[in-house]
Amino acid sequence: MAGSFKFYVVAALVMASWVMASLVIPLSGVGSPQTAALGMEQHSVWVHGEQRYFWLYTPSHYNASQPLPVVMAVHGFRMNALMMASTTGFNKLAEQENFLVLYPDGGKHQWNGKAVANHNNDDVDYVNAILDTTASARQIDQTRLYLTGFSNGGFFSQRLACDMPGRFAAIATVGSTMGQPLSEECSTPKQTPVMLIHGTNDPVITWEGQIRRVKVFFKTSNIISVPQTLSFWQKANHCQSKPATQNLIDVKPNDGLSAEQLTFSCARPNALTLWMIHGGGHTWPGSKNDHWYDSILLGKTSHDIRASTEIWKFFQSTRMVQKD
Repeated sequence: MAGSFKFYVVAALVMASWVMASLVIPLSGVGSPQTAALGMEQHSVWVHGEQRYFWLYTPSHYNASQPLPVVMAVHGFRMNALMMASTTGFNKLAEQENFLVLYPDGGKHQWNGKAVANHNNDDVDYVNAILDTTASARQIDQTRLYLTGFSNGGFFSQRLACDMPGRFAAIATVGSTMGQPLSEECSTPKQTPVMLIHGTNDPVITWEGQIRRVKVFFKTSNIISVPQTLSFWQKANHCQSKPATQNLIDVKPNDGLSAEQLTFSCARPNALTLWMIHGGGHTWPGSKNDHWYDSILLGKTSHDIRASTEIWKFFQSTRMVQKD
């Protein structure tokens, strides 16, 4: 009983810290490429008669004559767009590297990633609407649209790679595998470069392919393991089964954490990378939102790498292959 009480107290603290991170900035108009407001702004789109919101970060170096790459960052279950911005630190990176960041907001703080059955929101049309609206408001490079997601957002990102082939140049997921139904029905007619980042001690989305701790929130859940997800993308991207290179990073040898990068030789360069976060939990590596109560509930956060930096480096190495 005491253990259960401690768990829920810690969960409440985590949620409270996320809520505090989300209290900012009013709704504004989208504008045009020439009158774009800089910084973080909230916008809206209409999808099947419903008004839905998203956030857009425009770096201070934005120039309407220069099309910029776009990173869409999809939050996890029970999170929201601003929590994702705070957790990942993508805005600071976008300011340094000059790219746009989109943060969608999931209906009821979750996504239909074909991994769990809780709702039937048409999230695919919502994402298309965000991209189309942003393209009318900012000068964007359509060959450099990238997608990344954490946890439930990672499941959804892989669904989008399947349901929107040719829209995103590459995807990256953190703390996510793949829904079993999606792995069976996805035809992936277009090869999609993929980076997977996952903690070997993730207590929520386990390495072996089970949902724990948050499973009580879902009616049904059916996911595959990290090795099975890797195998799916090896086949889809025509990759060799064994990694071409391995690189181990261990900044603090005594903290029980290290990061191992496995890159694979595929039909096109830089098409598949796996970061194994040895000892890592259900967290975003390198995040500054690393509190003591997070480690109790979600496991350890590795600071051997910065996930956002590694994801951006991976994205920079690829762009959409033009149609013949």
